[in-house]
Amino acid sequence: MITKQELLDKIEQANSNDEYLRIVRKYIIHGIPYVFKDNPNLYYDFREQIATHWHVGFQEVLILGSGKLGYSYHKNSVFSDESDIDVAIINQSLFESFYLALIPQHYNLTLFISS
Repeated sequence: MITKQELLDKIEQANSNDEYLRIVRKYIIHGIPYVFKDNPNLYYDFREQIATHWHVGFQEVLILGSGKLGYSYHKNSVFSDESDIDVAIINQSLFESFYLALIPQHYNLTLFISS
């Protein structure tokens, strides 16, 4: 696991978009998240269950934030039993289905506010 200061130093030293992308891929996306560091098999099961539920690819389910790193890079806090687990599903079809479902809701809300 990379410490908060090490991550911030790497970000500060990066001087190209390719370097920023490599940092994100290597430290934010890749690897076993902190929350599952003692039980990587549970991480697999966690991702598999979410992927199955949402009908997306296993590799499209990610854990981010303090659950991934063990600390928040925006706040001065560490992951604890009270922390949530931030899950991202990166899937175009799922995004589009939610987006299309929300358009009418937004339109109805806009009409309601206007009247």
